[in-house]
Amino acid sequence: MLIGIATFGILADKIGRRKTFTIYYVGGTIYCLIYFFLFTDSTLLLWGSALLGFFANGMMGGFGAILAENYPAEARSTAENFIFGTGRGLAGFGPVIIGLLAAGGNVMGALSLIFIIYPIGLVTMLLFVPETKDKVLE
Repeated sequence: MLIGIATFGILADKIGRRKTFTIYYVGGTIYCLIYFFLFTDSTLLLWGSALLGFFANGMMGGFGAILAENYPAEARSTAENFIFGTGRGLAGFGPVIIGLLAAGGNVMGALSLIFIIYPIGLVTMLLFVPETKDKVLE
């Protein structure tokens, strides 16, 4: 996780926020498929969790920067807190939904819903989030 966050920051400063988010969203999508459908050994699952965490949690390294760079100083704190709070609030329903689906007997089907998050995030980012690399903050 920490390596993913640090790597995200370095890449974002070198190649841009959007390109780095794209790499991480695509990596997360691919790795979810590998993780959920190919790992059957507990040792592979342990190492797979670390690699999935690299992509899944690594993106957190860019959220603060991209949010700060997209809002003026007078609205920045409110915007960031609202966005982070809303995201955390909505994400709280994830374990409940996955648990309810898994209780129906299809654990792999329930877990595969996590895979959907990455393509949705990628498309949303590409459509609505401008590149902010080298943007001067006020």
